[in-house]
Amino acid sequence: MGNLKYFSLLIAAGMFAACSDNLENAGNVNDGPKTGEGYVKVAINLPSVSSSRAFNESGSLDDGTSDEYAVNDAILVFFKTTSSTGDGTPEATAQFAKAYNVSLNPAGEGDDSHVTNRHTVIGEAPLPADGEKVYALAIVNSNGLFSINANTGELSIKTGTGTDKSVFGTTKTLSALQTAIETTAAKCTTTGFMMLNAPLATTNIPTNIIDLTKVQTLVPVTVYENQTLAENGDVASIYVERVVAKVTLTGFTYADSKYTKTVTADSGDPFNGDKVEFEGWTLNYTNKTLKPVRDVNDITTWLGSSYGTVSRFLGTTKVDNKDLYRIYWAEDGNYDVDYGSGVGKSDAKTAFYVFTDPTQISNWNEETADNTTNSDEDHALYCLENTMDYGKQVTNQTTSLILKTKYIANPGATGTGAQNFFMYGTQQETYTQTQFLTNVETALSLSGGTTASLKDGATGGTYTYIPSGETAGSGKYLNKKDVKNLITLSSGDLNDTQAQTLIQKLGEIKFYKDGDSYYNVVLIRHFYDDETPWDAGETYGTKHLGRYGVVRNNWYEIKVNTISGPGEPTIDDDTENPNPDDEEEGYIKCQINVLSWAKRSQGVEL
Repeated sequence: MGNLKYFSLLIAAGMFAACSDNLENAGNVNDGPKTGEGYVKVAINLPSVSSSRAFNESGSLDDGTSDEYAVNDAILVFFKTTSSTGDGTPEATAQFAKAYNVSLNPAGEGDDSHVTNRHTVIGEAPLPADGEKVYALAIVNSNGLFSINANTGELSIKTGTGTDKSVFGTTKTLSALQTAIETTAAKCTTTGFMMLNAPLATTNIPTNIIDLTKVQTLVPVTVYENQTLAENGDVASIYVERVVAKVTLTGFTYADSKYTKTVTADSGDPFNGDKVEFEGWTLNYTNKTLKPVRDVNDITTWLGSSYGTVSRFLGTTKVDNKDLYRIYWAEDGNYDVDYGSGVGKSDAKTAFYVFTDPTQISNWNEETADNTTNSDEDHALYCLENTMDYGKQVTNQTTSLILKTKYIANPGATGTGAQNFFMYGTQQETYTQTQFLTNVETALSLSGGTTASLKDGATGGTYTYIPSGETAGSGKYLNKKDVKNLITLSSGDLNDTQAQTLIQKLGEIKFYKDGDSYYNVVLIRHFYDDETPWDAGETYGTKHLGRYGVVRNNWYEIKVNTISGPGEPTIDDDTENPNPDDEEEGYIKCQINVLSWAKRSQGVEL
């Protein structure tokens, strides 16, 4: 993989060791029973340091766009442990104490390239009683999803119905923020990109992480009795990560306000030299739910001996030269769920935003990163984290791209612009409308002046013979249309016998109306082949965990390396009968590299 750089939001004004449990200070301000509010000094910084993978740390880094770094508001959430609850890890035992809004200086302090990188405040925090330790979690850019009761300091979150619900009802620990909520990427990025604490490992040696005591999400803080002490005392560093993943598309030639690519196939291949005009792209199978805090509670399982190259789950570079390392996987809210038809299966459409027809998509992203006219715009799309167990890496659970194009077959011979064309049977070539109708007439042995034509209103898609009384578009005819709705004769509509004969002789027919061609399943990879190697025909096992999926705060760049033929004439619905991700075939090949955020670039061949 290429270079990996997680975005880190540093709450700090010094280099206090965040993994230390020593919360005392020279004035012993934490001694004795105390109630009420204390103070912490908070400097919110956006450092440019990287946390990269060892196998390629010299690649380029990219910080993204300025709006991805904007900080509009922040909440500090405090947890406490006592002598009786302190055994184990703070993430498991610390109890919610109180939440506070943090006032920020909108101008910030200093800058790193095009982004403000520091906001310094003195904020309130609950004073610890004797024997208590205090831990903090930051919520940056809450986007109205989180709110605080001004009287009690209770933290609430917006539910899918828009009502406020207490985060810490009966569950007072961090696990309450690792429960999936219904939301969207748009809601998490409306007024700044929402960010919460990033889980960090205190070692990058897999065999040293035998339990969660080596993983830190909550950060220990020192609480002072007054502002003066806070201004001059120790502070804690909290690194946060964006809760969304970022995807960009590149690989086309941009000129004259148009994106194009020439089809590259083997010499003599009928598709070679065809032209593809890009029209738009979108994401498919994006998660409807989010765990606000990333869930890495199963990291000790991932680091087991049967999981192959287990070092893929841990960063190799220290965060700010501390003994803290990034973790590169997570479990989302539907990690273990099976989708598809059959007993015990769930409907993928209840868990994901799914497009099964082009008419459902009204907001195609019509730009790619190939348009560099604005250096601070990469035309990205964002989605919520979507991960799955190794056996769930199938097309109806994996976030993917849909590309909408105009495919111009034989551009020198068919005139200008995209036109209707057809493919059928096992023939790997395209036919103009005139050629296709001539073949139809020959297949049906038409005589007496009878001719064939396209039926009015015929839409793009795959057509087959469907007997009268049976239903197209589902079951064994999933993604199939009735050929009787594609072809009509001058003597009248096709009857069942004619339709069956036509499909028997030509094979199933793909109709590309006006040249519309969709590349439906550009699956997003997370780990590379050298980390999760897969051989053709191999069944997924533990060593393939993380091969597919999207993880928050990762930037996946999909680079279209080559297009070797047409896509599909419409968007297929594979919610019922998915294929394993690596068995999905098509005319696209991608390449993935990893830059910042982390940024993962993926090349595809279409």
